[in-house]
Amino acid sequence: VGYCQSMNFIAGMLLIFMREEDAFWMLLITVEDLLPVDYYTKSMIGTHVDQHVFLELIAAKAPVVSDVLEESGVQLSLISLQWFLCVFLNTLPLETALRIWDVFFFKGDEVIFRAGVALLKLHEPSLVASIEQSKGEDGCDAFGEVFNSLKEIGENAVDADELLQV
Repeated sequence: VGYCQSMNFIAGMLLIFMREEDAFWMLLITVEDLLPVDYYTKSMIGTHVDQHVFLELIAAKAPVVSDVLEESGVQLSLISLQWFLCVFLNTLPLETALRIWDVFFFKGDEVIFRAGVALLKLHEPSLVASIEQSKGEDGCDAFGEVFNSLKEIGENAVDADELLQV
């Protein structure tokens, strides 16, 4: 495993809370045990597989969101890849992200999928509104409206309990 995008965020956060050697071992456990194989390699095959699985989960667990994505033409992986690579550290407010990390270190990578689905379900009304707004405005593009809504999806997720409950 060499350096890959987003590893620096994980390592940096671990270093804030741990001694350097402990942070190293925790990073190693994260990369080699908690996340799928080939997550942080040149091919990043593990991340691509997870993105396909995530889309299938969205279709099954949040069909309205799946329809919005299909109608707008937005590829969710443009946004969700960052969610997965940094385990939501760059997506959610710090306290919420650290709660996700607590559960992630306890239960493993399924938490990433659950948190992603929960985020989309919680923001389903705003995503639907983005599509509706784009239909009502001349020259407004559904892709841009939905993409912008997805980019901002985690900014206000300050209630970690609600997110984990969903």
